[in-house]
Amino acid sequence: MDASALTSRRHCATAIFAAFLAMSAKTAVGQQSVGGFDISSASQQRISDVEMKFSGGITMQRGDTTVVADDVTFFTDRDVLVATGKVVFSQGGNKINSEGATFDVKTQFGTFVRAYGVFAVQAVTPLYFYGETVEQTDSKTYRVTNGGFTSSTQPNPSWQGRSAAIVFKVE
Repeated sequence: MDASALTSRRHCATAIFAAFLAMSAKTAVGQQSVGGFDISSASQQRISDVEMKFSGGITMQRGDTTVVADDVTFFTDRDVLVATGKVVFSQGGNKINSEGATFDVKTQFGTFVRAYGVFAVQAVTPLYFYGETVEQTDSKTYRVTNGGFTSSTQPNPSWQGRSAAIVFKVE
């Protein structure tokens, strides 16, 4: 192999290595803090100045609030995160499982799609619920659309409520 071919191979290898470094600079693996949440994920990517994408086994923690999801997009200009996949949101004794969620980081209110969960109300038994959407409208008020609630996980509970729209408060 002559010197010119060897030099061309080195330049090509250097260009490929530089391209690989440039691509990998956009994605970081590990842990980061965004919007007050400590976020752990397999892949983290800055899409734009105001949008970050987290993928692969995301766990977000802030105080007693934990969000686990397949994918999360965080919009820093609006302090809103959008979680998709198998989403589990827990806060204190409350837990919501859903296919997707939009959560306002500042107000700490969210909307959950095709959701079910449990609220730890001050009663003998917890309150189990399900709905097409579950929306938190203030710190203690929830609106369940096309769903229901009960205090039992049994196949035939002693009581349950179903409605096109239910609004309830947890204490």
